[in-house]
Amino acid sequence: MTTTYGLRATPAGFMVAMLVCLGTGAASAGEQPETLDFALFRDGQAFGHHSFRIYRDGDRTVVASTASASVTLGPFRVFSYDYDSEEVWDGDHLLSLTARTDDSGAKYAVRAGLGPDGLKVSVGGRQQTVPAAVLPTSFWTRAAMTAPALLDTRTGDVDHVEIAALGSETDPSAGGVLDHYRLSGDLAADLWYDRDGLLARAHFLVRGADIDYVRTSPQPGTRMAGGRLPGGS
Repeated sequence: MTTTYGLRATPAGFMVAMLVCLGTGAASAGEQPETLDFALFRDGQAFGHHSFRIYRDGDRTVVASTASASVTLGPFRVFSYDYDSEEVWDGDHLLSLTARTDDSGAKYAVRAGLGPDGLKVSVGGRQQTVPAAVLPTSFWTRAAMTAPALLDTRTGDVDHVEIAALGSETDPSAGGVLDHYRLSGDLAADLWYDRDGLLARAHFLVRGADIDYVRTSPQPGTRMAGGRLPGGS
């Protein structure tokens, strides 16, 4: 079954009011996060990594994410990408997001916080308010597959996509049964989630290149400790 999502973001003339995260920050002393680590491949060649650190406190989840990738041609670096972000969730609801990207020298900074009228997003000198149900394109959680639209964590734009749930697939190399989703529209991607609702692998078409995420830790099929995560069952 294919569901079509989309909305037009409405500009707003006020700054984002950021919510306070956990009292001492995501990585408070003594707190051990759960991790999701991915190797990144471009047209079959390794070119980077992406890691998620997941901190939990009851229904509150904080996710710190870092990614780095580069492409060289002989002695020259022709592409580089560095990214870091922090998301704060309450159950399946996104409370706040901060993200910084350096895309081959082009720098972006996105901030978002939940307010009474929805999710208030600020990037550069531009502000907009989008429905609270809009979720980020970090894709670490299956919750994004039920969102009415997606917030691009690099640019702050709202992406119009179609999301097709293609059912469950058995993949022994990825730890067993995974749920497969296909995105089209502003984003072209195939995403697979494990039984915890966590990203197990992914395929994107970016600037004409095939980008693959291969999870290296924990191995798909290994259940995460603790309670339910956003998008989990």
